[in-house]
Amino acid sequence: MLGYVARKIFHTAFVALGVVTLVFAALRLSGDPASTMLPGEATVDELRDLRRELGLDQPMWLQYVYFLVNVVRGDFGTSFRHQQPALGLVMERLPATLELAFAALILAVVIALPLGIVAAMYRGRVPDFLAMGFAVVGQATPFFWMGIMLILVELFQEVILYGANKRVTFKLRADYRLIVSEMTVR
Repeated sequence: MLGYVARKIFHTAFVALGVVTLVFAALRLSGDPASTMLPGEATVDELRDLRRELGLDQPMWLQYVYFLVNVVRGDFGTSFRHQQPALGLVMERLPATLELAFAALILAVVIALPLGIVAAMYRGRVPDFLAMGFAVVGQATPFFWMGIMLILVELFQEVILYGANKRVTFKLRADYRLIVSEMTVR
């Protein structure tokens, strides 16, 4: 039993190290934070000073070591956008995230349980295949796409339910934000 627990702890630490490494790589692949933080008319000296202040002038391996040490200490740095501690920003949004996750879990159970019962009752027949197809499509659909489609379904229901006196326009911007405008026509 002790060996099993030790293996699980080792695997967890290995996965955590992999996740931290991927996060570090993603942060570095997204561009130079110093150039995105400064306005476009910033001088080369200002850019160099900010890189030095942020530690971006150090070799990549040393930046990674500092990153690992800070993560182990619980210091996730300062948000470039908000200029506040990143952990505080995450903790501030945690209640809404947990509420959304709990609502999604309840919805998943409410949908999956009846579908599973129907699939078990009619094994090998049409309701079983329909339930399995619905489950496969639900698992294969990316979350962001599903979210946009559910927003559109809700808006179309509003137009259908409340009649033709509303006009809804949709625009999907280049940064994938859905812009919805609604106007009441009299």
